[in-house]
Amino acid sequence: MKSDKEIISVFDPRTLPSGAELQQCDIKVEYLVECYLPKQAITILHGPGGIGKTWLAFQIAEAVASGVPFMVPHTNLCKIVGMVRSPMQ
Repeated sequence: MKSDKEIISVFDPRTLPSGAELQQCDIKVEYLVECYLPKQAITILHGPGGIGKTWLAFQIAEAVASGVPFMVPHTNLCKIVGMVRSPMQ
């Protein structure tokens, strides 16, 4: 069996690890917003126009930037860099 480092560190599209191999990895995920927003990840909010995606993104960014809880008991304080794209109307 391959170690976690062997499975994750070498990216060769011809030999991608199987789902079963990835599930066996002991990977610790750190979160900015507990259980919802992983640290060091790209997050995309998708849905119909006018549903509140931009509002939600700004509220989450404010909570993480100030270290206050947002919909869960714990957020991790960090600097925020964001990009929001909404169609021009």
